[in-house]
Amino acid sequence: MRLTGRGARLLVAALGLYGVGEGLGWALFRALGGVAVGVVAMGLLMTSRGFAASVTRSVYPEHVARDEAALARLVIKNGRRHRMAGFVARDPVGDRHVDVAVQGLRAGSTVTRTYALPTGRRGRLTVGPLTLIRQDPLGLALKRATAGETATLWVHPRVHPARPLPVGRARNYAGIAVDGPPRGSMDFRSLREYVVGDEPRHLHWKSTARTGQLMVREFLDPQQPRLVVLLDTRAEALDPRAFEEAVEVAASLVRASTDHGHPTRLRTTGGVDADTAVGMTVRDLMDRLAEVEQTEGGQRALSQDLTAGEGPGTTLVVVTGRLDQADLVEIAASRRRLDRVVVADLDAARQQGEVSGLLVIRDRDAAAAVHTWNAVVTL
Repeated sequence: MRLTGRGARLLVAALGLYGVGEGLGWALFRALGGVAVGVVAMGLLMTSRGFAASVTRSVYPEHVARDEAALARLVIKNGRRHRMAGFVARDPVGDRHVDVAVQGLRAGSTVTRTYALPTGRRGRLTVGPLTLIRQDPLGLALKRATAGETATLWVHPRVHPARPLPVGRARNYAGIAVDGPPRGSMDFRSLREYVVGDEPRHLHWKSTARTGQLMVREFLDPQQPRLVVLLDTRAEALDPRAFEEAVEVAASLVRASTDHGHPTRLRTTGGVDADTAVGMTVRDLMDRLAEVEQTEGGQRALSQDLTAGEGPGTTLVVVTGRLDQADLVEIAASRRRLDRVVVADLDAARQQGEVSGLLVIRDRDAAAAVHTWNAVVTL
């Protein structure tokens, strides 16, 4: 419980009036000063009672796209034997907050409040803890208390309708073009550590004995197209507006690919590497995109490890901007190992060179870039 700025100023003025009235013998000033002090005291009295409310808050859904609806449900129960005065519940959401007015409650009664949470900014947002605020009608005194636990709200980038990679003629890992799945329909891809859910029959015992870790063989259907999206997070590559558009392009392609069951890998120049081939879900990939940020310096060059661990049957999409001719040539060099390489350039205002055999999509916003992708993905 404390005085607000208004209450403190009124108290100082009241004491001043009373002092002047006492010094000059003016009864009116003494009376005005006494009334003002009484008003301040009444404000303190009205806010002095504690919060006996039991407050819980739940958030649903916990994962939404930017600008989609996310709601919080607040349940308040008066645990006292007498009526509880009203208050305001302030719920922080990231760097913003939502104020919820709660009216006075009878003894033992419960009230529920549902309110919208701000989702206009991509990210992993911490919701709460709640701050309960009680203030007198004149705003002279207030009391605060913390209640409830924190929750997490994931705000994913917006997704635009995108076409997946076509399923059809592909090369297997022997380098032979096939029109239908070969006998057994699976090619060996690599060895990796075991994760929960892997087939025990794919365990590779020699590697397990050598490394001391359970190792499994990873197989890939040669008819199943594989998408790798490389997002350029270098601050010098894209301004903040263009970077948000680039994140939406990456999210749209990742969503379309995973929704159709295609193996999908998300990488960034900042070190993020998430792959559905090692048990990650589309939500895991979208969570990574919700948190991704630009970083000044200290990152790998765009051309470094462009096709690490990838081979025939893979389409690489580089989502970036402000590339020079040397960058384009290095990206095009990776085409020899892959089925297709596409560059999505979100800094379309800057004219750049062309490289033979490299498909470059140049648009200033995500919706237009995905529209262009839809027009060329089946070519």
